[in-house]
Order: sequence, then structure tokens, then C-alpha cells
Amino acid sequence: MNGVKTLFVLCFPLLLGACSSIAVTYYSDPEGATVVCNGSVYGETPLTIRYALSDDDKRIGVLYTDSCYAQWLSGYRVSYSNRVHLPRIPVFGYQMAKRPLGDGYAQDADYGLRVQTLRQLRAQQEENRRLMQDQLREQRKTNCLLEGKSKC
Repeated sequence: MNGVKTLFVLCFPLLLGACSSIAVTYYSDPEGATVVCNGSVYGETPLTIRYALSDDDKRIGVLYTDSCYAQWLSGYRVSYSNRVHLPRIPVFGYQMAKRPLGDGYAQDADYGLRVQTLRQLRAQQEENRRLMQDQLREQRKTNCLLEGKSKC
């Protein structure tokens, strides 16, 4: 068993180094901006896009992505850098677009807060759903045992 652990520890970095893609997450402040890359709408921030990695990307430690920008509800735009510096283990990266104060900022900030609230509400609903499923499973097991069934 010790030999298997040693082999895993030695090979794990090699497996990670062989990654052929990287997940780049696009953020904005305030969040909820629309991400547009090469003229196509991808969704709202935070948004993750997967990019293929070439051997050259890994060698130089930089991924050149599509030309993307964040556009807020007010119409204000901020371009993302198309350079993602790759970490030693290229599994994920990120880009950030910060909207400066100015005309329309209050509208964009309000929308960003609503996006955050909705995301938190969805996460809470998902957690409640999981808890109810667990309770139902336990209740079925208990009913099965009470009925004297050997297989439940």
C-alpha cells in the first residue's frame, strides 16, 4: 500500500501538468455584468469559460484568450485583458472588470446586489431540497425497519 501512495505522489504533478484545458472565471464589480467575447454573449458574471491549452501556452505560462468585455445594465463597458497568467498547475484562472464610479453606477450596483441575492436564494433552496431528500430517505428506512422488512 505504501508503494501505491508513493507512486501517486510522484505521478500526480505529471497528470496535472498534462491538463489540456483551463477554466477561466470572469468576474465584475459590481457583479451581474454581461460577458461578451468576440461579439457573442456568454452570460452574466461570475461566468466560467473553458479554454484549450497548447504546449506553447504551458511553456510560456500565459494563455491568450478571446477578446472579451463586461457590459453592465447601464451600457458601461470594461474590457478584460486577453492575457491569463497560468499558475504552476494550470487548472483555473480569472479575469476581473471593475466598473469605475460615474453615470449609471447606482443602477449597475443595484442590479449587482439583486444578482447576488438571487444567487444566495437559489443556493439556500438547493440546500433545503437536499435536506428534505435526506429526511425522506431516513424516513423510508425507518418505515421499512418498522414494517419488519429485511431489505429496504
